[in-house]
Amino acid sequence: NRNGRFVSPEERQRRSLNSESRKLARQIENINATLADRESRIAEFEDMFSNPDRFTDSDQIASTAEQYEALKGETRALWDEWERLSLKAEAIEGKLTALKTG
Repeated sequence: NRNGRFVSPEERQRRSLNSESRKLARQIENINATLADRESRIAEFEDMFSNPDRFTDSDQIASTAEQYEALKGETRALWDEWERLSLKAEAIEGKLTALKTG
């Protein structure tokens, strides 16, 4: 402890869990912002595909389709990471609640 004051094991655990909870919240917030950007870009691609006159040749269509598929894959991975972090955050909140009531 910094103040020469005894810190109980429960208080140390609570501080550690709070710190981890804040870290996870920041990571989830960053993923949310990235997902919003990626989903906006996916919508732009889908708009392009719904209007094939925008394409000048088959190579452009193939290139755009590759970019679209890569973006969709990245978005799926971000959603998986968001879910993993959210479940971890929920577990930490459960532990913090148990410490408060215990």
